[in-house]
Amino acid sequence: MNGGIDQEVLRVNTVTDVTYQTRHIFINTSSTIWEDGVHYYILFDSGVVSINQSCGIESAPMKDKNFWEFWIAPMSSSSQRPIITTGSTKKTTTKQSTTVSVTTTSSSTSSTTTSTITNIIPNQICPQWLPFGTSLKLLTSTLQPNYTFCFTVNTTFADVTIAANTWAPCSTWKISGTADPFLELFTPETNINSPVAQNDDGNSVDHLNCFAAVLSYRLLRGNHRVVIRHQRCAYGNFELRLSSETTNSIK
Repeated sequence: MNGGIDQEVLRVNTVTDVTYQTRHIFINTSSTIWEDGVHYYILFDSGVVSINQSCGIESAPMKDKNFWEFWIAPMSSSSQRPIITTGSTKKTTTKQSTTVSVTTTSSSTSSTTTSTITNIIPNQICPQWLPFGTSLKLLTSTLQPNYTFCFTVNTTFADVTIAANTWAPCSTWKISGTADPFLELFTPETNINSPVAQNDDGNSVDHLNCFAAVLSYRLLRGNHRVVIRHQRCAYGNFELRLSSETTNSIK
């Protein structure tokens, strides 16, 4: 958030844009250009933090703009900067990709936070690009809880179907090792706000395909992104299918 005008300048997805280490948080800020001399602060939605041992317990939102704040010092300032770029900084119309490295040290009497911005060329939004006709067998776990991919519609529009099948009957699902997939569709692929469509159990058939999910959507020409999550941490095996239907009249 821009502290001067209380306006959102960036929304970060904690699944695709944040990397956690023991005492560091690396935040991919994509193509955001930080303005010299501006005060920023960070807010948290609910569920940003969850307890590893108990899925479903989520953190409360943090709306205090004094909780985590930082400043971009003017280039002419000789004082120490809270945020330091590793190379020379020029204001141009070219957008650069950056990450923010945050180190936090705390005790009963003091708390210090330092930040570093480093130029990178990330591909975290679309780690996988899949063609239509793809059929994959996937496995998720606590170490790799989500699966994200992108695809391209090359026609004026196309009727796209994304299916996450379990191929397990509900009577044996709990012991089958299969997942409970939850689909989210983002368009365009760079959209990090709310998904345009979601589905959980829309393709479920009790005796054949328990808790399977499906999205069928008419999409315009361009790039789109899908994130497959799991409700109640129900990770496991599932099959991903990506298909498209077009006619000569819409090519």
